[in-house]
Amino acid sequence: MIPCVTSSRWLAITVAVVMMDLASARADMLCKNPKGVVLVRGACKGRENRLDPDALGLKGPSGPPGLPGPAGSDGAQGTTGLHGPTGAEGPAGPEGATGPQGATGPQGPGLVVKDANGTFVGLMVDPVHSTDTGIPVVRRIGGQLFGLTVVLTGFPTPGGDFVQLYWESGDCSGTPLLGGVETAFTPGLHVGSDLMGVYWSKPGASTAVNSWGIRQPSAACTSGGGTPLSSPAGWCCRTTGPLTNIYSPAVFVDLNPLGFVSPFHVEGP
Repeated sequence: MIPCVTSSRWLAITVAVVMMDLASARADMLCKNPKGVVLVRGACKGRENRLDPDALGLKGPSGPPGLPGPAGSDGAQGTTGLHGPTGAEGPAGPEGATGPQGATGPQGPGLVVKDANGTFVGLMVDPVHSTDTGIPVVRRIGGQLFGLTVVLTGFPTPGGDFVQLYWESGDCSGTPLLGGVETAFTPGLHVGSDLMGVYWSKPGASTAVNSWGIRQPSAACTSGGGTPLSSPAGWCCRTTGPLTNIYSPAVFVDLNPLGFVSPFHVEGP
């Protein structure tokens, strides 16, 4: 005798068989026709009912998470992005150190005085009143523009060895001073035989002085009752009574590094 199988029993058996093939089938739903047959379709037909595998208890519990897969290879480098906007201008840096003095430029259109080797001495500023005993010239020394009177025989400048210095102290110590007031646009430089120039600095002030000095060899200085000085070298100090006048601090300029060689001469364009 064939055992009796209910329709519900057949449905369960049919669904179980269908679920075994569901994983490999291309359809993604279960459809039940009026005869109770369960079919796997891409879409149920008009008289068929779509079955829910979860409602039928056919879906098992979720399995444990799988192991992480291996890291993928690096992707290709992307394209360079757009150029960003220009940033704000930064603050100005500190001023650099002063560079070395450049070489003497070519002779200009005026009359110039040169030494025996053709080295530029100065630009003549008054050719009409220049003589072989006094030629007013201007030139820069260490970046400073000076006026001085030269002679064709070289240095000293006229009266350069007879410039007098003064001191407030009684022994020629302290700051040396020059008497009088400098009124020229450019400082007047008085150069001695030692090629040391001296000029007035500005401004002057009324000052009482108690000693003075001139350029003089040590022997002549001592025999004349003076005291030879080591600074400034080559000067002879003498004491004087208090003298009040307008004085300015004396500034010294060494012309020896310029290497002038006598005699001088004048050249024109």
